Amino acid sequence: MSVRIVHVIDGLGSGGAERLLTVYATKLHRIGHDVHIIVLNDRNGNPEQKNIQAAGIPTSLVPVGKLRNFSEIRNFFSELKALKPDVVHGHLQFSSILCSLFGWRRAVPSVATVHTLEGPEMANRDGLRRWLMYKILERFCDRVICLSKTAEAFARKNGLARARIEVLPNGIDLAVFEPRSTSERHALRATLEIPEGVPLILAVAVLRPPKGIDRLIRALPTICETIDDAQLLIVGDGPERGRLEQLATDIGIRDRVTFTGQRADVPDLMSIADVFVLPTLDDAQPTVVMEAMASRLPVIASRVGGIPDMIADGVDGLLVPPDDVAALEAAVSSILSDPARQADVAAAGRATVEEKFSLDRQVERLTGLYEKLLEDSKRV
Repeated sequence: MSVRIVHVIDGLGSGGAERLLTVYATKLHRIGHDVHIIVLNDRNGNPEQKNIQAAGIPTSLVPVGKLRNFSEIRNFFSELKALKPDVVHGHLQFSSILCSLFGWRRAVPSVATVHTLEGPEMANRDGLRRWLMYKILERFCDRVICLSKTAEAFARKNGLARARIEVLPNGIDLAVFEPRSTSERHALRATLEIPEGVPLILAVAVLRPPKGIDRLIRALPTICETIDDAQLLIVGDGPERGRLEQLATDIGIRDRVTFTGQRADVPDLMSIADVFVLPTLDDAQPTVVMEAMASRLPVIASRVGGIPDMIADGVDGLLVPPDDVAALEAAVSSILSDPARQADVAAAGRATVEEKFSLDRQVERLTGLYEKLLEDSKRV
């Protein structure tokens, strides 16, 4: 059964929700569904848009800069109506609100994915928008997707108590993360001026304060006392980059840290690393952790949000308390100094991803949800 699905997202920047939509939309398109994407804003040039268009999926920019701009919202509803969707699926705040309202007005099944673990707050504009989003999702959205049981519990406690929630973890395309050849890995290390044999710590994130990358930089001097020649590769860009580069200089390890900026070859970069670290202070279900596990990298991540639903501590990864530099130092040093344990944790991580986070499996579940909502709507 082919379903005409219109995904709507606030922007197509470089965050996890944006990259996840690219992967899911591409897979849905390849298995025969009619997929269209509407983008509400230009965020840093919408870099993910070129990946979506390369997969043959049409995209439209339909600007909605403010929820109180009723002319923009009317135009959005008109554009969405013209696409004649079977199902609308919103991602992030504005899109989730607008898809839910459109679905209610037009009797079209609506789905929204809650990608973060952030509660409503009355103290700031962003918190107020989240409060509004939760109220609308609870009343008007046919199905709200949470990424883990932890995320579902959080959502129900923070405004979605009566929402129709489906727990559907993120999924990744495992084929993208198969091992690279020795020559490919050597060549990539050479381009980054990282010698062969040097233990390489990898972090991939949008460089903003909640990702905690500064904690990892602060941990590096002590790590290097145990692992003499260890180096750190930081992939990604964002408002914190200048401050992080200055921090590395100030504590005397700038020559040990490589900042690559935004890269399109993250799976290749994962193939040259020895350990992956995500010292995030808060996260719902970071896709990059799955990607590292799929790449057969031992993962060290903060015990926050939905991450404990992904990693069994000491089995298929290591969990550390958030904002704990000493714990990061100990975990990274222990895994890099024990190759046998490193290999065991890496293999277990790959097995976990194959069992729980395969894109094929998750897309099959998502398609089943769309089809069920369509069948239910026809009975009404």
